[in-house]
Amino acid sequence: MFNSQFSRVVEKMGLAVCLVLTAFLIVSHAGEFISPGEIEAGMQGYGLTVFRGTEPETFVVEAVGVLKNRLPKQDLVVILMEDPKLLESNIVAGMSGSPIYFGGRLLGALAYGPVFSKKPIAYVTPIENMLKELDRPAEPERTWQRVSALRDFMGRDAAGRGMDESSGVPSRAGPGASGVKPVSSILSVSGFSPGRLNLLEEWFSPYGLIPVASGGADPSRGAGPSAYVPGGAIGVQLMSGDLSMTAIGTVTHVSPGGRVLAFGHPFFNIGQTAMPATTAHVHMFVPSTYISYKLASPIRTLGSMVQDRQPAILIDSNRTAQMVPVRVEVSNEVTGREETYRYEVIREQRLTPLLAFIGLMEALDAAEAGPPGDRAFTVRSEMRVAGREKAVTLEDLTPSPYKTLFEILMLLDNRIEEAVPRSFDFSVKVANASRIAWITSVRTTSKKFQPGARVPVTVRLRTQQGEERRLTAGFTLPPSLQGRVADFEIRGGFGFQQPEAPPRTLDQVVRILERRPKGNDLVIRLLQTPPSQTQDGEALPNLPNFFQRLTQGGVQGMSPMVMQPAYETFGTEWIVYGAQRLQVEIESEGKAR
Repeated sequence: MFNSQFSRVVEKMGLAVCLVLTAFLIVSHAGEFISPGEIEAGMQGYGLTVFRGTEPETFVVEAVGVLKNRLPKQDLVVILMEDPKLLESNIVAGMSGSPIYFGGRLLGALAYGPVFSKKPIAYVTPIENMLKELDRPAEPERTWQRVSALRDFMGRDAAGRGMDESSGVPSRAGPGASGVKPVSSILSVSGFSPGRLNLLEEWFSPYGLIPVASGGADPSRGAGPSAYVPGGAIGVQLMSGDLSMTAIGTVTHVSPGGRVLAFGHPFFNIGQTAMPATTAHVHMFVPSTYISYKLASPIRTLGSMVQDRQPAILIDSNRTAQMVPVRVEVSNEVTGREETYRYEVIREQRLTPLLAFIGLMEALDAAEAGPPGDRAFTVRSEMRVAGREKAVTLEDLTPSPYKTLFEILMLLDNRIEEAVPRSFDFSVKVANASRIAWITSVRTTSKKFQPGARVPVTVRLRTQQGEERRLTAGFTLPPSLQGRVADFEIRGGFGFQQPEAPPRTLDQVVRILERRPKGNDLVIRLLQTPPSQTQDGEALPNLPNFFQRLTQGGVQGMSPMVMQPAYETFGTEWIVYGAQRLQVEIESEGKAR
C-alpha cells in the first residue's frame, strides 16, 4: 500500500516538474521569439545574412502582413526589404534561411518570394514551425528503398506529381498559380566543365538549385568558422574531392547542443537523411536580371543534415554523414590522354548513382574521349555493396559508356534486397572506331534440322575500314521444338533486351547483369521457343515434355510457364551493329532428314 501511494506521489511530482519546465521553456522562448500573431503592418525589423566573407551583416526589413495557413498548417509573414544593400540584387539566391527579427526577437527564416516582383518582397517561415523539427524523434535507420532513382530524382511520384507537390509545399521548379516559390539556393560546384554545368542545371533547377562554378573548399582560407551562427552561410554537400557540389543557404537558428535550423523550406524534402553540412565563404553578391545569387564556396565540414522537411532543414553539428568513395580512371589510346578522378558522393538512393556517374562523364570529357558512337569504350565497373564480400564487377566493349549508369541503377533499384553502395570504381579505355563492324549477311549449311540439333551459322561482317570478316557461330535447338519453322535473329549485343526469369535474390540480379550480352558479342536468338519454367528466380529451359505436363498443376517454388526467348552469345573483337533474320525447318522427332 505504502509503495503504491509513494509511487503516485512521485508520479505527481514528476508531472509537476515537467509542467514547470515546459512553462519555463515557453516563457524563455517567448522572450527570444516573436510569433506571427504579434506582427503588425509597418513594424520595422532587420535580417542577418553574409554579404561577403563569413561574418553576417544586417539588412533592414518592414512587416507587410501575415498570410494565415498559407502552407499546410503554416503561416507566412510578408516583409519588404528596401535596404540599400539589396537595391541592385533584390532577393538573392543563397539568402534562404536568413533570420528575420522584430524588436530583437526572432520571427523566422526568409524562405519564399513572389515571382516577377518589382519590389524586394519576401515571405518568412515562422520559427515556431521550424522549432518543431528539434523535437521530431529520430526514425529507425532508413532502408535503401527499392524505387527508381531516375524517376524519383526527376521529381515525379506515382500520381505524376513532384516531391514538393505531393508534400503540399510550393514547387521549387516554378510557382504555378500560387505566385510563390522558395528562394533558390546556390549549388556551388567545382571541377566541372561548362558543358556539364548545363546538364547540372537541367537536373537540379526543378529543386530551386542554381549551379554556379564558384570553386571548392580552399585550404588557404584556413579552417573557417568553428561553429554555426545565425545569419552565417551554411552548405549541404552532395560531392567532395576532385569534383565538388554544395548547396549554399543561411543559418536561421542555433539551439543548444549544436543543432541548427536553416533554409526555412525543404532542400529535396526527403525527410530523415544524412548529408554532410559545411560552413561557407561568400565571395560577393552577383546582381542579375535573371536571378541574383551569392558567389560562395564551402570551407569545412561541420556536422550532418539529419532532417529535410517542409519548414526547415535540421543540421546536427555532432553527427558525421557517411559518403560513398568513387574512383574514375580514363585512358585514351587515340589522344594519349589519361585522367583519374577521386571524389565522394552522398549515400542517398535518388542521387548516389547519378552523382557517381556524372563524375565518369566529366573524366571522359577531360580525357578527350569524344562523343558516344565515334569511339569504342572498354568499360570495367566495380561496385561494392554492403553485406557482400565480393565486389560486383562488370566489363563491356561498347560504343557508349553511359550504359554503365543503367547497370548501376538495376543493381541498386532491384526491389528485392537492399543494395547499399559502399564504393564505385570505373576504368575506361578509349579506342578509335576501327573496332566497329556491321552484320551484312547470315547463312546456314541446311534448311532442315532435327530437334536438339546444332544449327551452324556463318556471319559476314564489314568493318569500319571496309574489310570483310567471316565468323562461325551456332545455336542448339530445344529438343521440345519440332515440326515447325524456327525464326532466328542474329544481331550485335549492344542494346540487346532479353526477358529474364524474375529474380528473387540480389545474387540473381548480379548474375543477370554479368551474363547480359556485351557490345562486342554476336547474339543468336531463337524468336519462337516453347514455354519455360522458373524455380526460385532461375530459368529451367528445355524441360522434357512429360515434366512440363507434370508441373502444369503447380509445384512449390515454381512459377507458371512463361515464354522466354532463348539466345546464345559469341565474343568478337568488334562492337557489332545491325541485325539479320534466318529461318530453318525443324522436323518432327524420329523423322529422317
